[in-house]
Amino acid sequence: MVALKVTPETALKFTKLGVAPLGSWPTATNAKKSELVLREIRWWMSFLIILSFLLASIYGIRKHYQDSVIVMESICFCMGSLQIWIKMMILRSQSSRLQMVTLEMEDFIRKMNTLERTILQRYVDKCAMFHLTMTFSYYTICVAFILGPTILLRPFPTFAEYPFEVESHPVHEIIYFQQAFVGIQAAVGVTIDCQVAFLLWFAGARFEILTMQLANIVNEHELESCVEQHLHLLSYAENIVKAVRFILLTSAGVSAICIVFGGVEFLFTDSLTLKMQFVSLIIGSTFELFLCCRPADNLMEMSSAIGLAAYRSDWIDKSQKMKSSIHYLIQRSQKPVTITINGILPSFSLRYYLTFLNACFRNGKPITVLRYSRRIFTNFIFDLLHVAGISIVLGPVVLPQPLPTFAVYPFDVESHPMYEIVYLQQAFSGVQASTGATIDCQVATLLWFAGARFEMLNFEVMNIRDECDLKECIIKHQQILRYSDNVIKTVRFVILATVGITAMLIVFSGLLFLFTDSTTIKFQFLVLDVVAIVQLFLTSYPAENLLEMSNAIGSAAYNSNWVNKSPQMWKNICVLIQRSQKSVNVSVGGFLPSLSLTYYMSFLSSSFSYFTTMRAMVN
Repeated sequence: MVALKVTPETALKFTKLGVAPLGSWPTATNAKKSELVLREIRWWMSFLIILSFLLASIYGIRKHYQDSVIVMESICFCMGSLQIWIKMMILRSQSSRLQMVTLEMEDFIRKMNTLERTILQRYVDKCAMFHLTMTFSYYTICVAFILGPTILLRPFPTFAEYPFEVESHPVHEIIYFQQAFVGIQAAVGVTIDCQVAFLLWFAGARFEILTMQLANIVNEHELESCVEQHLHLLSYAENIVKAVRFILLTSAGVSAICIVFGGVEFLFTDSLTLKMQFVSLIIGSTFELFLCCRPADNLMEMSSAIGLAAYRSDWIDKSQKMKSSIHYLIQRSQKPVTITINGILPSFSLRYYLTFLNACFRNGKPITVLRYSRRIFTNFIFDLLHVAGISIVLGPVVLPQPLPTFAVYPFDVESHPMYEIVYLQQAFSGVQASTGATIDCQVATLLWFAGARFEMLNFEVMNIRDECDLKECIIKHQQILRYSDNVIKTVRFVILATVGITAMLIVFSGLLFLFTDSTTIKFQFLVLDVVAIVQLFLTSYPAENLLEMSNAIGSAAYNSNWVNKSPQMWKNICVLIQRSQKSVNVSVGGFLPSLSLTYYMSFLSSSFSYFTTMRAMVN
C-alpha cells in the first residue's frame, strides 16, 4: 500500500478548504468587487448569528442557574462560540497584514526552487497527518454536538433559551439551524489555528532555508544577499506574529476554560453520552493549543539558528567587512522571533504548553476545588445576570437610603431645598470622581503619542539611504528621548496615585461585594471593581507600547541599509543599537517599578492576594 504523498501545494489547498465556511483566508489583491461584497455579507451574517446565540446561551444560564451541570455545559458552549466571535473580529482588524503575509507565502510556494521545495516537503511530511487528523476531528466533534438531540432527550443541541415560543414550525427549524450553524463555525474557529500554524511553519522553514544558504557562502556578495534576506525574513516574521498573537491568546484562554469546566462537567454528569462529549471537548482543547505551540517553538529555534549558521560559514580568512557582517548576524540572532504579549502571554512554545497543561490539570484533575464550590459559583452567575446597570449616583432610586453615600452632616438634610442641595453635592462629587479617572485618559494619550513618535522614527531609520539621513534620525531620536523623559516626569506621580487608589478599591470594594446581601449594592461594587481594574490598564497598555517602541529603534537600525556603507555609518548604527537597549519606561524609584503589562498582571495578583488576606482577617 502506497502512502499518501502530500505536497506543499496540496497542504496549502487543504488548509484553505478547512477555513472556507468562515472565509478567513485572505482574498487576492485582484479580487472582484462582487466577491468582496459577498464576503462582507457573509461576515456580518455569521457575526450576528453567533451574537444572537451567545445572548440565548446567557439567557439559558439565567433560566437554569440552579442546575450546575447545565450551567457548566452552557459555559463550554458559550466559550466555543465566543472564541470564533472574537477571532472573527481579530481577523478583520488584521486583514491587511494577513493578506500580505499569506499572498507572499502563496507566491513563494508557486515559485520555489529545488532546495526550497525539499525543505518545505520535509515540513509537510512532518505535520500533514496531524493537521489532517485535527481538522477532521474538529468537524466530527461539531457534528456530534449538532446530532445530539437524535439520541438525547432534548429538542436542541444546546441549552440556549429564547424569550419566545420555539416549538412551533418553522421557528423550531430556524433555531436548530442557528445552533447547527454556530457549531460549524465553532469548528472552523478551531481550524483557524491550522491556518495560523501553517504560517508559522512556513516562516520557520524560510529561516531554515536561509541557514543552509549561510552555511554555503563563499564571498561577500553572497553574504550581502543573505543579510538582505535575513532582514526581510525578520520583518515578515514580525508581521505574522502581530497578525496571529491575539488569535493564539484567544485559543489559550478558551482552551483553559473548556478544559476546566469540561472536566468538572465530566465529573458531575451521570450520562455516558455527555461524558463522551466532554471527553472529546477536553481532548480537542488540549490539542488545539499544541497545534500552534509546536510551529511557534520551531520558529523560535530556526530564527536563533541563523547565528550558528553564520558562525559556521567560511569567514576566517575573509575581509574585515565580511567579518563585521557575520558579527551583526550573530548578534541579531541572539534575540529569536517569539510570539508574546507582554504581561499576558509569555513566549509561545512547547515549554509554555507544558506549563499550561500543568496549570489546567493540577494534581491530575481539573481544579477540583470547583467541586466543593459549585453552588457559590452558580449563585454568583445568577446574581451577575439578574441585575440591571445602575450608577452609584442613582442608588437611592432603588435602595432604602436617602442619599448616594453615607456621609453625615451636622444639620438637618431632610427638609427642602437642603435635601436637593446635598444630593446635588454628592452627585457632583461622583461626577468629579469619574472625571478624576478620565485624567488617566489624558495621561494615556501622552504616552500613546510618545510611542507613536518612536514608531514613526522606526520607519525612518529602516529607510535611511546615507549618513545624512542617519544623522537626522539620530537627532530626532535624541529629541524624542528628551520629550519622553519630560512626559514621564510629568505623569509618573499621577500613575502612582492611580496604582494606590486602584489597589484599595479592589480590596475594599471586593470585601463589600462579599459581605453585603443586597444584589443592587453587589452590582455597584462589582462595577467599581471592574472600573478600578480597567483604570490602571488604561495607562499600562500605552506604557508597554512606549517601552516596546523605544526598544524597537535598535531592531530598526539593524534592519536599515547599512551593509555596503562607510565604517562611520556602521559606528553610528552601532551606537543607536546600543542606546535603544535601555528602554524608555515609566517608573518611580523605590515605589513604582517599570509600568508595563507585566507589572499590571503582577499588580492584579498582589491586589487579590491582599483581598484574600483581608477577607480571612474579617472572617
